[in-house]
Amino acid sequence: MIMAAYRVSSRMVAGLFVYTPSGAGATYDNVNFGVPGLAPRPFGFTMYDVEGGPALAVRLPWRLSLGVAYRVTWIRGTMKAYDPASLTAGNPMYAETTMGGTDFTGFKLGVQANPIGCLRLGLAYRTRVAVDLSGKTKVMAPADLTTLAEVNISSQVRNVDKLLAGASYEWIEGKLLTSIDYELQFYSRSRDITVVSPSSTTTLPQHFRDSSIVRLGTEYRVRPEMLVRLGAGFFDNFRDSGYLGATSGGAPAPTYLLSAGAGYSIKNAIDVDVAYTLMLSSGTLDAAAAAPAGTPGSYSATTHAFSLDLGYHQ
Repeated sequence: MIMAAYRVSSRMVAGLFVYTPSGAGATYDNVNFGVPGLAPRPFGFTMYDVEGGPALAVRLPWRLSLGVAYRVTWIRGTMKAYDPASLTAGNPMYAETTMGGTDFTGFKLGVQANPIGCLRLGLAYRTRVAVDLSGKTKVMAPADLTTLAEVNISSQVRNVDKLLAGASYEWIEGKLLTSIDYELQFYSRSRDITVVSPSSTTTLPQHFRDSSIVRLGTEYRVRPEMLVRLGAGFFDNFRDSGYLGATSGGAPAPTYLLSAGAGYSIKNAIDVDVAYTLMLSSGTLDAAAAAPAGTPGSYSATTHAFSLDLGYHQ
């Protein structure tokens, strides 16, 4: 994330931001598919989106502040693989798909109240964004990758709308601060994904449910230039356990987070913040929910995340 802000007046701040909300997938080179005579080729799928735009915050009377951000979303995805149908038919073909799209309709609105000096309350809403993707699929001969056919395809990616609320309380002025945040993500409004090509239209049901995220953090100023931070969090899974299978991501399970970090200010102008977050998730997929394509059992994931923030202010 890259952000910049400028105080226009005592009551107004204007800003710009660019960040990557999400990304997924990987592409592996020279994958051998175990078919005699079949040349190793890159295999995988990647998708990422970039979001950016201007923002404005205004301080109102009655100890209130109002903020608005305009969001432009750009998404790109690629897929490289042997076509499964051609492998089954014994006539292997290699395919490369590239898709992309941009949406200009996103907004985020927020209000913050400061009823007393040590307490701040916030409420925000992020609008839903639906990005229409278009691209091409090239079918190529596996021997020399000459293009045999090229078709246009289209799909849609939805970034769900969210309702966010938070509060912070300063127990010791300039020394000790605690904050709590709650986020409700409206995944239930995204019911399916449709992929359109000249030969077919495929609809993939999602059956998502709304998801909640809770985060708790505390910050202590050890010295005027140094801060230490601790945090914990929880979010439940948006997948419906009644609609699981090999393509739904395994067992739905909540995720728990623990984090620790530190911040240091250099000459009261350059801020350096580092943090480590441990995320743990574990769930069980029973035989009834797994049928027909899933594998029953326990699924778990452990994620280690590191972050570095650099800031400059005058």
